[in-house]
Amino acid sequence: MLTQIDFLEVVRLTPLVSIDLIVSDAERRVLVGRCRNRPARGTWVVPGGRVLKD
Repeated sequence: MLTQIDFLEVVRLTPLVSIDLIVSDAERRVLVGRCRNRPARGTWVVPGGRVLKD
């Protein structure tokens, strides 16, 4: 696991890769979530996340 300082250094020096997905069912309903954390707290989002090395 990266320390906070190491993570910030990686973000500063390299591109940060992320993935967002649209998940739908046969009825074309889309899976969404509501953010609990800042800065996006309260907004609707699709599933996704960061890709970390190793």
